[in-house]
Amino acid sequence: MVAQWLHRLKVKFTKKTVADLAVGEYGDTEARGLRVRVTKAGTRSFYVLRKVRGRAERFHIGRFPDWSVENARKQARQINQEVDLGENPNEMKRARRSEMSLDELFDFYRDSHLQPHTRNPATTITNYELYLREKFGGYKLSELTKLQVQRHQSELHSKRGYSAANKMLTLLKALYNRASSNGLFTGASPAIGLKKYKDVQRERLISPGELKSLFSALQDKKFDNYRDLWLLLLITGARRGNVQAMQWSEINFDSGEWRIPVTKNGKPQTVQLIGHAQEILSSRMALKGDSPYVFPSKSHAGHLKPLEAWKRLIDAAGLQNLRMHDLRHAFGSYLAATGANQFVIQEAMGHSDIQSTSRYVQLSGDVVRNSIKDAAKILLKDAGQFFDTIH
Repeated sequence: MVAQWLHRLKVKFTKKTVADLAVGEYGDTEARGLRVRVTKAGTRSFYVLRKVRGRAERFHIGRFPDWSVENARKQARQINQEVDLGENPNEMKRARRSEMSLDELFDFYRDSHLQPHTRNPATTITNYELYLREKFGGYKLSELTKLQVQRHQSELHSKRGYSAANKMLTLLKALYNRASSNGLFTGASPAIGLKKYKDVQRERLISPGELKSLFSALQDKKFDNYRDLWLLLLITGARRGNVQAMQWSEINFDSGEWRIPVTKNGKPQTVQLIGHAQEILSSRMALKGDSPYVFPSKSHAGHLKPLEAWKRLIDAAGLQNLRMHDLRHAFGSYLAATGANQFVIQEAMGHSDIQSTSRYVQLSGDVVRNSIKDAAKILLKDAGQFFDTIH
């Protein structure tokens, strides 16, 4: 009887009254449904007691004094509003606890879509590792907000350029679309309404002076782990993702060839390993361990990802606005400068169409100028007197 009486007792909650309450459960006279439970151990816990669909249900708030009386009342009002609207905050909490995180969604996306249905899943996996896992991987799908995504997009744009920001946004939209179409998430995507940055074509050539500075900085021992990878990017013209993930099984030392199973355009590519490229690989082969990768590491992917080290390198070299991908551009441009035609460059760089190759030929202004001079000499070799007459 005493226990029932204590259960029904109501007092006006203040810091002092709550601290002085004896063992039992008490209701607040100021906030509907707000109660505090006092245990024999002296623990005081706030909760709201309400009927939902005809059944009594407790909605836990938190312990006193971590939760003040004022904050407990505010939370009680919020809970009451949700219950009055027909919602059950406890069910919502249970749903959030069982909801997928972004990491879990990506694992599903990778296994159900990327690996079975895309030509080059490694590129998308790398993009997730670079642009989303560390920032948002642990977030529940409903926790991620549009404002957070927008800020991250802006940060990526300022630090890594428009391409990184666009890759992040494209992948995030794809993940939430996949979650929605498979019934894994019914909320709104935090990427809805966000637009990609305008694609600006970069034509960044490394000058001979910059190459000299780059080679000088590479001598520092702190870059020992990455030096060979960067040199191979420069002297093979292969894509960064392919060089990073290069495996020993793809290398044929007898023919001097590297057979890439799948490239960005979904096709295999054979890269000719000439001179220094063979020397680099031979020296690494002599130190080969158990890893299948030429550039192994303890990363999630199992191979090197030297993006942060690259930033340190270009700072040490005193260079500005230079990306690792520009090493590939340098290869194509200097190949054009030797007089190689578009078809040779297309084959060497693994382009799927001649249009992708034309940019490198256009960059080689000296070759174009010299070719025009040679053609003009042939065309006009017998027109000397004619020009003398009209001029």
